[in-house]
Amino acid sequence: MTSGAKLFYGLALFFFVMDVVYILGTKHLVETNRVMGTEWAGVTGLTLALLLSLMLAVYLHLTDNKTDIGPSDWEMAEIEDGAGVLGFFSAGSIWPLQLTIAVMLVAYGLAFWHFWLIVAGAIFLIWGSVMMNLQYGVARDDH
Repeated sequence: MTSGAKLFYGLALFFFVMDVVYILGTKHLVETNRVMGTEWAGVTGLTLALLLSLMLAVYLHLTDNKTDIGPSDWEMAEIEDGAGVLGFFSAGSIWPLQLTIAVMLVAYGLAFWHFWLIVAGAIFLIWGSVMMNLQYGVARDDH
């Protein structure tokens, strides 16, 4: 089991314990001579955090068998062992900004319930996603 899976299993256990403590603590809370009962917003938040941590832990645990051991799991690893190609990241791309603005338009449209803003944001989101994916797939002369 990788260190990431162990970390998220421990985090899931922590959220489970905190969820039980929170349920019991708010169930028997007496405020100004009246019993309040369980506070469900906090219970829902802690339960969702528990489920997210558990989901990530199980995913990391299941993919552990399919991948090689990483340097973070070696006891005698050096910093140089983690060096290498991490991937390609475009430093000069404008499309992440455009996608952020498109998501903001969709969120504003949903928040204020303006259908035209949702449609405009969705169109910009689709267009920006396509252009970001094709950014380095099309020759520079073909733009």
